[in-house]
Amino acid sequence: MPPATGLAEHLIHAPAGRQRLEVPFFAGNLTSDQLRNLAGFADACADGVLMVTADQDIAFLLAEGLSVPEAAIVLQEATGFSAADGAGIILRVCPGTHECRMGLAATRDVAADIQAAVGNRTSGLTWALSGCPNSCTQPQLADVGIVAARLVSADDGSKTPRFDLYRREGAGLGQKVEESLPLGELLEKVRRIT
Repeated sequence: MPPATGLAEHLIHAPAGRQRLEVPFFAGNLTSDQLRNLAGFADACADGVLMVTADQDIAFLLAEGLSVPEAAIVLQEATGFSAADGAGIILRVCPGTHECRMGLAATRDVAADIQAAVGNRTSGLTWALSGCPNSCTQPQLADVGIVAARLVSADDGSKTPRFDLYRREGAGLGQKVEESLPLGELLEKVRRIT
């Protein structure tokens, strides 16, 4: 058997007669029960295959002859999920201090704060949040990128993260437009973007 070299091209782009269904999850957060339900849907409707997208969502290449509207009904009935559930902010998030030793910020908490600040007023923009300057979520490739760039010490010895804000317009990399923002100021800036 030859060594695996990655996903075959036909799994990434839907071949003739097959359609792709994507189920959004805010910041890639998914419980084990949710994943189990989605795996059951994949077995029934997508030849047993589900894929994680670059935006941390779940995608299915539907079985031949199954349309997206038909599959969306089966998905809703079988799992309780809707392909429209995650409509709103598209936000890639790294593990941050929750799981990464390089993390400078609790990115899942910051992501929830961002979602609360912008709601569904995202104008179709893509967002990425990185918990350190390593930029694992590629914030410079998102329309709005946020990087926890440094920690600042307070008089009481506590440390709080400061964030850099990037904006991308057109081709190329996003440019840093704000630097060293405390969380409150970052949230105010992102409110203005949307």
